[in-house]
Amino acid sequence: MAGHVKFKTCARLVFITLLFCGSAPICFSENRMLQLWYKEDKKAAKYENLRSDLGIIFNQAEREGIPPLLLVEKLKEGSAKHAAPAKLFDAMKAELEKLTAARLLVSQACPDPGDSEETLSLIRGISIFLRGGLKEAELLRFLRLSCADSAARSRFLSLGSAMLSILSIDELSADQRIALGESLMESGIPESGFRTVASLFLKGKVNRIDTGDVLAIVTANLVPGRGIIRMEEELNRRTQKK
Repeated sequence: MAGHVKFKTCARLVFITLLFCGSAPICFSENRMLQLWYKEDKKAAKYENLRSDLGIIFNQAEREGIPPLLLVEKLKEGSAKHAAPAKLFDAMKAELEKLTAARLLVSQACPDPGDSEETLSLIRGISIFLRGGLKEAELLRFLRLSCADSAARSRFLSLGSAMLSILSIDELSADQRIALGESLMESGIPESGFRTVASLFLKGKVNRIDTGDVLAIVTANLVPGRGIIRMEEELNRRTQKK
């Protein structure tokens, strides 16, 4: 199934690339949110020469079921940093690719991803996780555990944030990331505890405790109640033995 997702994502990205490779003009009706950005944001004037190309990006996003607000957020981020037009355009194309991949993952994993606000949050979160280094196949597995209700979807977003924190601290293999992510999603540990789990990897790194040992401590104590405390106690014990 992961290969199927990857094929469909690649097919969409090829189409996106082709949109910007031809010299012939493309007719489109400009997205309303893009119109409002040009009308209401004073910084938008700097990017007037990109208007038709940005219109193509917004229309493609609409066809893919991507909320235009997510593209407007990227526009505002780039213009606030006074990005050069060419740099902003490249960033918008890259953002469309990530959002397209994110939307496909949501469609594959959760046929009913909740209301429009929840769908937007999932797509936004997944695109951030992809940029941070998590892989589509991993996210698809985690996402399939999060489709039951709003609480589970919130848990998925907290998991993704924690996983990015862990990846910034230490390297985990693909198998280790999947084992940790699935264990956390299915555990009785509250999602507020995911950040604590990430901090344990930092403590292990500082004290030169093998990543596999930290992972074993975490996965062995994923139980409600004193699970987090037990992880901390065991890690402290290992640290004192050093």
